[in-house]
Amino acid sequence: MNDVSVVEPSDARLSAAPDGSRLRLLALGTTGGAAGAAVFVATHNPYSQQLGPVCPLLALTGLDCPLCGGTRSAYSLMQGDILGALKMNAFAVTVILPLALVFIVDLWRGRRALARRLWTDTRIAWTVLAIGLTFTVARNIPGLEQFIGTQ
Repeated sequence: MNDVSVVEPSDARLSAAPDGSRLRLLALGTTGGAAGAAVFVATHNPYSQQLGPVCPLLALTGLDCPLCGGTRSAYSLMQGDILGALKMNAFAVTVILPLALVFIVDLWRGRRALARRLWTDTRIAWTVLAIGLTFTVARNIPGLEQFIGTQ
């Protein structure tokens, strides 16, 4: 038998590319996706229309997940309403957004140490998970919604 392995053209292009250009391609794709999402959210008011699917946790249990209100939070940030963004989802504004920005900037600089550490260091992952779980529990306690914010 003839053992022939097939390499897809896109795989061959990426594997033949120097290491830094793969990071640049990833950075370009990530930045382009984020910019496209930002333009979409900035031009479609999520306060007046549903922009994405309904949160499964919210639909099944009536509880807000750590990302509920994230689209409205992003919209409020793009409109310059920082307090409104924090009210919709403080976790997204203070934890998720900075981590995403650090990741994208690290990729653009052609380094992967920080970006890789964000995704592989278990201490960072457990810390973000603990903050997210604490935020989720706190935002679903009746009476705290005026301080933490819900939908």
